[in-house]
Amino acid sequence: MFAKIVSGSLSKGLTAAICNGGPEDRKIGELTIINGVKGKFLALISDITLDNSALSRRIVEDSLKSQTPDSFFENFHTKTLGVNISLIPLAYFNENSGELQRIDTIPRHLSNVGYAADSDIQLFYGKSDFKTLWPIGKPLKSNVEIPLDIDTLTKTSFGIFGKSGVGKTFLGNLIAALITASDTGRNTKLLIFDMHSEYGDTVKDSKGASYEN
Repeated sequence: MFAKIVSGSLSKGLTAAICNGGPEDRKIGELTIINGVKGKFLALISDITLDNSALSRRIVEDSLKSQTPDSFFENFHTKTLGVNISLIPLAYFNENSGELQRIDTIPRHLSNVGYAADSDIQLFYGKSDFKTLWPIGKPLKSNVEIPLDIDTLTKTSFGIFGKSGVGKTFLGNLIAALITASDTGRNTKLLIFDMHSEYGDTVKDSKGASYEN
């Protein structure tokens, strides 16, 4: 446990106050487990913020004006100057029924937030079997591959969204390769739209003839 839930809502996400460690120990994109009363929440760290209360600003100002050594203020970092993390709940595991559920509730105040262990990740995502569940990568600070259910994915259209440089094209190519590799008799067709033309200006048809994309 490294944080506790202090506020939040179902629509806007949760806020947890760090009680062990500092902001440099946390990373955006880390998976966490929130221990509720009846089950576990899988949540993603989406932001890290420093407390901006009047007391915090006063302590910082006093530390800059005084000749007191930095070691004197060290105790304030964890006990007075707060560090918060924003969490996006992804899924819920009901321990009473043993079922995975979509997020339709939130944990109560002061619920413990901890690291998502490898066993937790497998509990929520399953284990790769290279038949229906194919690995697409590892989350931060984990050795477990996140599997993707290709059958479920290809039942309808899907999109990959993110900031520039985060690896959308790489992930898209990987998923396209997995769809092709797992396609046993379905003859799945891939129609790729890329607004930045990262796949080139021309493509080849089934006969090898080039035409503009």
